[in-house]
Amino acid sequence: ASARDLSGLGIASRSNRPAAIRFPAGTVLQPGARLVLTAAGDLPASATHIPFGLDASGDDVWLLVRTGAPLDGLRFGPQLADRAIGRLPDGSWALCEPTCGELNRTAAVAPPDAIRINEWLAASAAQFSADFIELHNPGDLPVPLAGLFLTDNPLGQPRRHALPALGFIDARGY
Repeated sequence: ASARDLSGLGIASRSNRPAAIRFPAGTVLQPGARLVLTAAGDLPASATHIPFGLDASGDDVWLLVRTGAPLDGLRFGPQLADRAIGRLPDGSWALCEPTCGELNRTAAVAPPDAIRINEWLAASAAQFSADFIELHNPGDLPVPLAGLFLTDNPLGQPRRHALPALGFIDARGY
C-alpha cells in the first residue's frame, strides 16, 4: 500500500555471505511495482545486476537488511528449464511460468506419487564414485519433490532423507 525504500538492502546467494550487491540510496519500490534483477557471473554488479548466477541443481537467494541479516529468501532444489519459482498471493512458493515484471502464473504439476524409483546401484566399484538412486517421472507434467523422502528404514526412519523443497523432476525426466 506504500512505497518501500530499498536503499542499503542487499542480495546474496547464501544467507551467511555478504551481499553481492546493495541497492543505492534513493532506490524506492512503488506500491505494486516489481524490480527485475538479472543474475549472471559474467557481468559486473550494478543496481539491477547480481554478479552471480543461480545454480539450476539447487541454490538459495536472500534479500538482506543493512546489517546483513536475512529479511527474505529461499532455498530451492533442482530446477526445470524455462520455468521459474514464484511467490503466490498467500506467500507460498510454487513452480511458475516465467513472467518477468508481471504477476506470477503457476505452472501445472503432477502429484508427487507419479515419481518412481527407476534404477539404483549398490556396492559401486570402479565405474562410479558412489552408489546412486535414480528417480523417474514417467508422466507428462513436472512433479514437485517437496514432502518426499528417501530411506532405507521405512518403519523406523521414514523421513530419513528429505528431497529438496522447491525442486522438481520434469515430465519424462530423471
